[in-house]
Amino acid sequence: MSTPKSSGIAITPPKEPMIGVFSSERITRVGFGATSSKVKETIYYLVRELEDGDYETQPMNSNWLPIGIKAVIGKEQLLKQYMPEPELYAKNVLPQLSALRKALAWGDKYRQQNNYFSAEMEYTKALNLDEDNIRATFGIGICFIERNDMEKAVKVFQKLMAMEATYAAEHKHMFNEFGIALRKGKMYDQAIEYYERAVVLAPDDENLHFNIARAAFHKDDVRKVYRHVSACLKINPAHENALQVKAYLDRKVGRNVSAVLQEAPEEISGVGIPEQAVPDQGKRSDSSANPLFSPGAKKGDSGANPYQPAVTLTTRQPQKKK
Repeated sequence: MSTPKSSGIAITPPKEPMIGVFSSERITRVGFGATSSKVKETIYYLVRELEDGDYETQPMNSNWLPIGIKAVIGKEQLLKQYMPEPELYAKNVLPQLSALRKALAWGDKYRQQNNYFSAEMEYTKALNLDEDNIRATFGIGICFIERNDMEKAVKVFQKLMAMEATYAAEHKHMFNEFGIALRKGKMYDQAIEYYERAVVLAPDDENLHFNIARAAFHKDDVRKVYRHVSACLKINPAHENALQVKAYLDRKVGRNVSAVLQEAPEEISGVGIPEQAVPDQGKRSDSSANPLFSPGAKKGDSGANPYQPAVTLTTRQPQKKK
């Protein structure tokens, strides 16, 4: 067998983007008047090199996990204002990232198995590491709804409504799952509020409008149903489920719903819409393409932190409630 000849061209492997911990010091004044003093504070950041040569920085919490708002800075600013801390990434950050990722992965796995108590325990571990972790917050909220612990579910709902990350692209699948859980848990007011905030950010998303109409059906709020079904059909005139709902309303009222709403709104109150009147979209339609979220999101992405290594799950016996 002949030996292939070398082309003489050196092949340079692609450069791996830099990921590491950097620190920055700032001086803050505490106290008032004659008792005030200056205090030096050290803040640690997870820094990742971007494709264009800039750097993304994100502050870290006391558990060495990236949290808060990300910022993009240039190389000159990084070298001038930040100090590299190479030993901290391997020693402190990687173990915590791994622990967080494992807790999230096990939480998702247990939840998919309808083992909500064990899933709740794993999501709690994740939240103990990162109290504002959006994936864990979504997950534990769904667990509370499925276990009919509505008091805790409402608290999670309120927390999610206050978090901007709730509507971020990387969490779109969890967003949809939580919305479905709210509706199926008969938390219709919360489901409507949840989707109405999203529709403000993405008014041209027909599926968000239909989801609002879906929840409004359960409240016998025909006006809201018709308004959002109409908005859905204006965006997508071929939306099959919305067409079925509009046709049902027209039949139920006896004539065009729009005319009744304009001429005699009282005639349409108390229509008494049965559950079977609304086509059950199920998970497929509730989680369909959403322009609120970036089209670049990968299928199956549930919001994993890009800095976290992959996790392989092994068989574990489900935890039993004592």
